[in-house]
Amino acid sequence: MANFEENTQHLPRLPVPKLKDTLHKYVRSLKPIIDSNEMLRTIRHVEKFESSDLARQLQEYIEKRAQEKLNWFDEWGIRMKYLNNRLPIALYSSPAHIFPLESFKEEVVVFKNILSYNFPLSGELPIDRTGDIERDMSQYKKMFGTCRIPHQFSDENAFHPNAEHIIVAYKNQVKHVVVYSFNKLVDNSDIESFKFKLFGKDFIKNANLSPDSYVQIALQLAADGYGVEKHLIGLKAAANELNVDIPSILSDDTFTRSTTNRVTTSQVVTSCDSVVGFGTVPTNLYSCCYNIRHCDINMSIFSFRSNFFTKSANMKNAIILSLCNMRDILTLDDE
Repeated sequence: MANFEENTQHLPRLPVPKLKDTLHKYVRSLKPIIDSNEMLRTIRHVEKFESSDLARQLQEYIEKRAQEKLNWFDEWGIRMKYLNNRLPIALYSSPAHIFPLESFKEEVVVFKNILSYNFPLSGELPIDRTGDIERDMSQYKKMFGTCRIPHQFSDENAFHPNAEHIIVAYKNQVKHVVVYSFNKLVDNSDIESFKFKLFGKDFIKNANLSPDSYVQIALQLAADGYGVEKHLIGLKAAANELNVDIPSILSDDTFTRSTTNRVTTSQVVTSCDSVVGFGTVPTNLYSCCYNIRHCDINMSIFSFRSNFFTKSANMKNAIILSLCNMRDILTLDDE
């Protein structure tokens, strides 16, 4: 058992990459998505920024922050991705959990089980591990009793650890309740939840591959998405805090395109037959949650029907095709 705060202090600090390495990786990541003229212009901007006093100032600011905080990016990431966003957290950010099919005589049983799961009231849990590596347990204390307080430009989180009730907001009324009447999905939600039954992590491990990396590659093949490191986002956040001009490489169209993924993903590992899903921010993306089990893969895909360029059923078919094509490549020598 571990106290949430005590466990966090034993975790390794998030490292700060060398600026030169990050900029080199950034340029390499752009090759598949920009033409030669854009690449030449970007290289000039990168070289100019790398040799500037501003680059040194921002890098030193991040390095100093890393000495003071266990995770120098965490607060920036939460603020930029969630608190600065003006969309409501329900549907767009808060996750939903698809449980194994069960029959409940009374809906109150669902809430009873949720409340019994509210272990943040005690503050201690067995430490989660990935192999022999301890996981950060501090996130559990924020599962219940957390409220987002709205402000004009950036919101803040408030946490009430001793709350013992649940709240339902309905037609502008907020009430204490012990039952949940229905679970109707909004018309704009395009959700596909499915079980990929052809193989699971046993097959992938037998091929000497990482199950998570395998699924991530399949998702990239399906969505053709690209991303960049936290380091560049951190440099931009540092410039904002220092009240200095944002470097051109962090504000031009190329940077915007490189940091705009078409799919956001999350692996939620559990041995039971379930999967988590969540909405997308912004609303023109796909979200994909997956649970890789021994012989199958549970997956949920979410998009918004109002967006012309996304359709969850098409994404589902593309992911299944990618998983199968990759399997066929791995088994060529067996034929």
